[in-house]
Amino acid sequence: MVIIRAQMGSTLQAGFKAAAPAEVRTLMERLHADGVTIVERNDDAAYGGFKCLDPDGCDPDGRRIEVSGEPPRVR
Repeated sequence: MVIIRAQMGSTLQAGFKAAAPAEVRTLMERLHADGVTIVERNDDAAYGGFKCLDPDGCDPDGRRIEVSGEPPRVR
């Protein structure tokens, strides 16, 4: 998990890195089906990512949680 300070203001954001874009898509679909608000998505072939609001709804400040994943790099 990564905690970052947003570009503007002092809002903190939590981030998680998945092993591959497919894992990101699966998690995003599951959270969306469970009623979690997805506020941003990036779903192309080489990268998967999304931002959502706190799934438990316990954050009154509306901070976002980011999940991203890229395929492993070939050396």
